[in-house]
Amino acid sequence: MNPLKSVNLLSGALAFAALGALTLPAHAGVLPTRSCAYDPSSGKPNPLAGKAFVSINEIDGDTVFTYQPLPTKLNQNSTRAVVAQQRELTLEDVPLEEGRQLLASNAAYYSELLGYDSSTGFGPVNESLTCWSNADSDSTGSPLRSQGFSTTPNAGASPQTVLADPRPAFVKPNKTASSSAGAGTPEAGTPPPIVQTQADPDSGSTAHSPACPNNDSSGEFPS
Repeated sequence: MNPLKSVNLLSGALAFAALGALTLPAHAGVLPTRSCAYDPSSGKPNPLAGKAFVSINEIDGDTVFTYQPLPTKLNQNSTRAVVAQQRELTLEDVPLEEGRQLLASNAAYYSELLGYDSSTGFGPVNESLTCWSNADSDSTGSPLRSQGFSTTPNAGASPQTVLADPRPAFVKPNKTASSSAGAGTPEAGTPPPIVQTQADPDSGSTAHSPACPNNDSSGEFPS
């Protein structure tokens, strides 16, 4: 039986701390036990062409994937505004490594996270991520991040690198009931059903998927 119970899709506006750096919602809550994110200092190219970022956090046994395009700057009269959006996909009761493998092997889940069909899938992004445990730290208190592992089973261990500790505070997303009507064990090779929810934090109505940047040579962004 596939361990995926539900997928939560959220979209909303939030402040972006620095252009070119991944920012996560700063709400009081549970600190992730393990995290993965793209680290520009790793020297690896960003498969999303620097127009967006994907991060992963394991929170209380669930794995939360966050997709965040770069913010849009608006100039209205004398007021300057920055609009940023994000989408989240939560795999309930799925550990981080298993969640990464699930998205790498099932393109439908990664497309749901992005809000559009990806031509390359999650594999290139997965390989570019740097991961660390928030429970482990060096003598300065900074967490030890290890380089992202290969999607190939039994891949060799990667060297560890000490990086700055973002330690974003997280609120664990509310769990939604898994699909029950007509649900059963999916056939081999068939992705399990996805339960989607989208919410507008201001009006409570259904939210539109965030606009994605124009297409470029990476093939990750629709025209």
